[in-house]
Parts: sequence; C-alpha cells; structure tokens
Amino acid sequence: TSVPPASCSTKHTVDSLLSAQECFLRTTMEQCLLTNTNRIDALFQILRCCEGYCNFVNRYTSDWQIYETTKASTQSTTLESTQQQRQTAIEMLEQDCRESLSSNNFTNAIEKYSKSFEEAVRTFLNDLQKSNHSSINMNVLLSRLDFNAYYMPKLSF
Repeated sequence: TSVPPASCSTKHTVDSLLSAQECFLRTTMEQCLLTNTNRIDALFQILRCCEGYCNFVNRYTSDWQIYETTKASTQSTTLESTQQQRQTAIEMLEQDCRESLSSNNFTNAIEKYSKSFEEAVRTFLNDLQKSNHSSINMNVLLSRLDFNAYYMPKLSF
C-alpha cells in the first residue's frame, strides 16, 4: 500500500479526474512491472519454465488414472475383484514410479528444469535490482519476491 504521488491528489473537474485516472493507470502499470518489455519477457520465461515442468510431471502422474478408474468401478464388479484390480494398479504404479525415479533421464530432466527455472528467476531479479526506477522500492519488492532468501546471495551486483 503506497501513497499516491502529490500529482494524483483529489481533483474536482472532469479534466482533473481524467488526469488522476491516467496517473493511477501509469502508477499501476509501473507497480505491476508492466512498463519494461525485457522484464515482461523475463517473467514469461519463468512461467514457461513452470509450464514445462508441470507438463513433465503430468506425464509421470497420468498413470494415476488407472488407479482412479479401478477405484470407481465398484458398482459393476464384486468387492473382491475390485480390491484385486486396485491392488494390481497400485503395484504397477509403484513399479513404474520406482523405475522412472531411478532413471538417469528423470534425474537429468529434473536438473534441467531446476537450472532453467533458477536462471530465469535470477535474470528477472537481476533486472529488477539494476533498474533505477524511483516510484518502485526495489529492495522491498526483491525481499518479497525472495521471501526465503534463496536468490539474493546468488545475485550479481
């Protein structure tokens, strides 16, 4: 919650109201970091990293549909048959998870996504830190974005 600049104070005419609205919109754009295309691109790079990771993880969790399908089929089969189907599905999922998690491909992919995300966040934070925009308190913003103090020690000054 920041105090609006003196130029955005209470107005009494339509022209001054429009001027105040323009001031509000400009301040909102600046505070939401929407005035710098490089910064927006860096933010979208972070989002693309997140989307790629989610798609990757979804490939490994989509097999849970087998488990859910057998869980839902209780009306058409006997209880013993349903329990056997669910047990088989769980065993298959367990085996698949063990194989996936222990493979080099899975480990390498996780490392790739982690490095990609970290680099994108570091780029974004460095760009924020280097900007000398007077209406945004960058130190406060950076500390909010880096709430667990993971990235600040890694920033280049």
